[in-house]
Amino acid sequence: MKLEVLSGRRIKSVFALSVLLALTLSSSASSRIQGSPENTPAAQTGTCTQELVSQFNSVLSAVNSTAAIDLAEHSAQFQESASGHGYAFSTLYATDTYDPVTCGDVTLGQLSVGFTVEGVTMSSGGVTVPEGITVFENPEMTNVTSVVVDRALQSITYFSGYEACDASTCTNQQEYYSQINYNVPSVSWNSNCYHASPYQCEMSIWDGLSYGQGGSGFLMQSGVDIKVPCTSTTSCSSTVYTSWWECLSGTSCNLAAQPCGSSYPVSSSDSIEAFEENGAYSGGNGNGNDYEAFVQDTVQHWLCGSGWQDMASTTYPAAYWAQAIIETPSNGCCPIPTSWGTLNVTPIMCPGTSSSSCIFYTTPVSNGWDSYDTMYNYCTALSSSIYNINVGTTFTNGVFTEQYNNNCDF
Repeated sequence: MKLEVLSGRRIKSVFALSVLLALTLSSSASSRIQGSPENTPAAQTGTCTQELVSQFNSVLSAVNSTAAIDLAEHSAQFQESASGHGYAFSTLYATDTYDPVTCGDVTLGQLSVGFTVEGVTMSSGGVTVPEGITVFENPEMTNVTSVVVDRALQSITYFSGYEACDASTCTNQQEYYSQINYNVPSVSWNSNCYHASPYQCEMSIWDGLSYGQGGSGFLMQSGVDIKVPCTSTTSCSSTVYTSWWECLSGTSCNLAAQPCGSSYPVSSSDSIEAFEENGAYSGGNGNGNDYEAFVQDTVQHWLCGSGWQDMASTTYPAAYWAQAIIETPSNGCCPIPTSWGTLNVTPIMCPGTSSSSCIFYTTPVSNGWDSYDTMYNYCTALSSSIYNINVGTTFTNGVFTEQYNNNCDF
């Protein structure tokens, strides 16, 4: 198998950034809902998660979609947001609560009805998607709780992270499942966050499955966005954490980041499991063209999911790559927060249809994997290209240590 460390070009900023990033297989990286002390991929993807997914899909499929769409479409909040534009229904998804002890009692917490806006698009990383509007409803479908305009595009242009595929051709071994586990970091800011429009710092931590390298072909992804909005040119406000899922260039799904909503917030130090799966994976719907994405907060005990989305096609028949990415989203608009300490992320991928096939793809060369660094970008200040991520030692326990190179203002 092959592990590739990746980066897109970083945005130009007026400050030098030095951040320590460690991706580790430590069991402390995330608390497991099944309570297993085992530090194995099978234990960390586990039967509990699959039971919750199965129940989630059952709850979502029982929703009267016609009624949900009708309520959303005729709400005053939606009509105001869509004013002057045509629109079309795009997707119905949900956030559910659950009992972590029994791995059950999955209960509909919130419905999310997505629409695309005609004639308004966003582009990033070679992908163009329509602007969207998400309408959040209570479970009884009697009330619209909020409306959000979807303008966040989780690009794969300004990023650094890990991708893994089969080493021979990267197109002969399908990946049926991908997951990352991490604790949400607490971030800080300084004047670099408000030195220029749009006056904010932002970073996003996500997991994905895609047909090709760099998210090409199609990409299904999910994660947490961390934003520090600045209210003036002298100060910034509290950090905003938003969970989301996104589908890019799918057969029937090409959407900007779909937010999970403020009713189910993320907090710093929360244990997050972001994962994607194929319909042929254990407990799936049996359709190999379908994929779904989830964000699970194992501290606050909620699960936000996309439902099944038609992604694969004759041209792009399956996902062969798994991703674990930290990036500056929204087309590289903003510097990342100036300090977020050490972040421990556990990346997992499954080249088979059950959790017994799952592997940690930070396992080093001695365990049958390869790793190399392609974080190589042009530095305007030096008039030459340098590695903007310095990769440290690959330890026998699978830990990768990375240090942002602060020798260039990109």
